[in-house]
Amino acid sequence: MFVEAHEPLSLPFSAVRGALDAALADGGLTEESRRAAEEGASFLMRVGPGGSRGFAKQVLVEVLPFDYVGRKVVVPLRWQPTGTAGRLFPSLEANLTISDAEGSGSLVSIVASYEPPLDVVGAGLDRILLSRAASATLTALLREIVTKLNRTARLLALVARGPGVATGVEASPPSRPSAVAE
Repeated sequence: MFVEAHEPLSLPFSAVRGALDAALADGGLTEESRRAAEEGASFLMRVGPGGSRGFAKQVLVEVLPFDYVGRKVVVPLRWQPTGTAGRLFPSLEANLTISDAEGSGSLVSIVASYEPPLDVVGAGLDRILLSRAASATLTALLREIVTKLNRTARLLALVARGPGVATGVEASPPSRPSAVAE
């Protein structure tokens, strides 16, 4: 089954690029995610139709290698539900795409495929209910990713503008003010 979600981001692509790199280095794509291991690009996070809070399942997310091409990046992701009840939830493969939008913003999209759990029973449930839950889950996840990118970009802008106390290096003032909006 395929599912997708799209969300505009009021940040220029250059700011989103730095925020994405920093977010992944810091522990993941959402505020609630955390590294699954000291090395590598695997993260534990909670996902669900209402976001990471509420009815949500912990998944192990693997961020696969990606490159920036021009003003676009496609980040391949895989997630596997964790725990003993993990087999009741779908595994997912997705592409998180961030691209320069016309004007000063960016567009964040996620396109994913998943196999409903529980074989034939799961396929029937998917037609009735699970596909809507999957769509809501992806939309909620994308909103959390956008929130993390906004917050990370704002922090990076503050560090770049502030005195060298946080970094130990005196930062030069930006050539033009950064527009960071939520």
